[in-house]
Amino acid sequence: MDVWEKQRKMIIRIMNIDNNDNDNDDQQQQQQEIDYITTKIPTIILLDIINRIEDNVDLISCLLTCKKLYEKIRLQYSHSIRFKGLQYIGKRKDYTSSDDDHSLDYFTPLVYKMGRCMPSFRGILQNTLSNQLVIAKKSPELLNAVSDISKRLNNFYVIDGVLHDDESTNGQSSQQSMSFNFDNQQQYNNQVSKVLLVSRYDPLDYITLPSSTRQLIIEQSNGDLSTFKNLESFIPSTVEHLEIDCECLDLSSTSNQVIPNTIKSLVIHLDDSIDQIGDYENEICLPSGLESLTLRFGRTIPFNQLPFNHLLSLTTLEFTSKTVTTGVLPTSLTSLKINLENPPPTDFFKPLPNLVTLHVQIFFIRRDSFIMDLESLQYLESLKFSTSQKVDINLPVSESLICLSLPFNSTKISHLPKSLEICDISYERLMALVQTTPLPTSLHKLQIQNCPHGVPVGVIPNSVKVLSFASISTALIVEGSIPSSVEKLGLGRYNGPTSPSFLPDSIKHLTWRRGIARTESLPKNLETLTWKPLMILSFGAPDKLDDIINHTKVQELNLTLSSSSQVWVQLAIQRLDNDNSNVMMVDNQSIFGGFFKQKRMEDGKYGPLYLVYHKDGKESTYFSYEIPTTKINKE
Repeated sequence: MDVWEKQRKMIIRIMNIDNNDNDNDDQQQQQQEIDYITTKIPTIILLDIINRIEDNVDLISCLLTCKKLYEKIRLQYSHSIRFKGLQYIGKRKDYTSSDDDHSLDYFTPLVYKMGRCMPSFRGILQNTLSNQLVIAKKSPELLNAVSDISKRLNNFYVIDGVLHDDESTNGQSSQQSMSFNFDNQQQYNNQVSKVLLVSRYDPLDYITLPSSTRQLIIEQSNGDLSTFKNLESFIPSTVEHLEIDCECLDLSSTSNQVIPNTIKSLVIHLDDSIDQIGDYENEICLPSGLESLTLRFGRTIPFNQLPFNHLLSLTTLEFTSKTVTTGVLPTSLTSLKINLENPPPTDFFKPLPNLVTLHVQIFFIRRDSFIMDLESLQYLESLKFSTSQKVDINLPVSESLICLSLPFNSTKISHLPKSLEICDISYERLMALVQTTPLPTSLHKLQIQNCPHGVPVGVIPNSVKVLSFASISTALIVEGSIPSSVEKLGLGRYNGPTSPSFLPDSIKHLTWRRGIARTESLPKNLETLTWKPLMILSFGAPDKLDDIINHTKVQELNLTLSSSSQVWVQLAIQRLDNDNSNVMMVDNQSIFGGFFKQKRMEDGKYGPLYLVYHKDGKESTYFSYEIPTTKINKE
């Protein structure tokens, strides 16, 4: 009950309620506090307090504090309470060329855990997700876990509609006579702001989207948008952010795929070659008021065909190209991320004086080195440059640069800015620079790549709080080289000593890919440990939680699948009794979880409790007291 009492006292403190007169009788004080919440604090103030709670598990604990919060507030005002950070629709997943199914690219892990969310809080979860609408064309790719969500929540639809040739029984394409008008349904009025349309082949243009839509994602992973009757008229005029993911797209002004001029932010993913983005004899047509443009094509964009001269409001641009030409990009750009096959002209960035963020990656290696002149970029704050080719970079003279990333040894810079706060740099380049200039005392985050030797004592300044050795192996930390200012440390595969002279006690957060669990010691002030042992990736069993519950004091457990860097489960563990017999476990990302009573075995010890999940999403994540008989698909 400690966590509930903590939440109760938090509310009392926020309201500045003084109950010190009852200190002699703690039980009476607790009852009076509950009565005060129940009878004295107006509901509107309680709702305001509740909506200020950032952690979802803390919010659940708060609502479990007393009957008024659990029964009245939870039930009657679930439409006014939202969990934080929960969404169906996330950023597009990265995948390899060998992947053959991208129909679920935009779904967050929440989708696969929704079927097991705490039933008592489903109303609040529904309200949390009421600003998002998912409409998916029924297909084998929409797995059972996804289809199951559409039965539970009103704003997640798996529908029938246009049948592709491959799906029809007689070999002929057909279409069901239907229309879905989501704009006329009261439950969506002025609520839905983000919509995801998912169809493997056929368009969903027989749907009328809510007029409140601000963000729209169209994922037609195995087809093009030429089957849309008219893309411009289909998209509501309220949409400002549009993301399109398909095999090919005709962006010429004569096509039926013209992007509406109301779009301010545009992201286009194409999986095929540059020959699949329209007729180059006609200029590519883009909304003139674009402020942000991201082009992620299978190969490269036709740089000279893009109407940059008309995009006078463009501030953010990301694209891939074989070559670039000086003077083509709009001078209004403040953020530029480019992937190039060939080095840019030396003066390419000179006409872009307003750049604040610049990320450059060059794919192919040429024998000749080249120069990149950035001296004119007086407002530049973030520079990330990635290439194995030899390059000399002339940095701006102004002290504006805050973030610098140079992970390859081949990159040379003119000087080390004194304004740096974040630096990602190769060991070889770092050692060359500190021979003449020490690292600035403004630096608080440092990542060192490819360490063949230990960093000498005194190189890392005392201002650094976050330190990471990205590619370290064996015993390559010099004793005393890590300053006592470091609070967060990443060690890669380091297998050396762990005494305080190597790993100071100031470290609170440690990330480690060590293959051996045995250590001499760990920093005594350690609060979080992210351990990534190599062998755990091959385990064929689900995660066993009872050892963590009963033999550690861990209160938050994050599990990451090896196929993704994304945290799959973020479990908050609340032990409700001194003997751990009753436990509340809830995933902060989905409200998946509940209350668990540990079962004692004949020897008096608690039996196992497993967390079962599947990397391919074919079955929902769930808890179990027994190992499932079916094969666990976890890699």
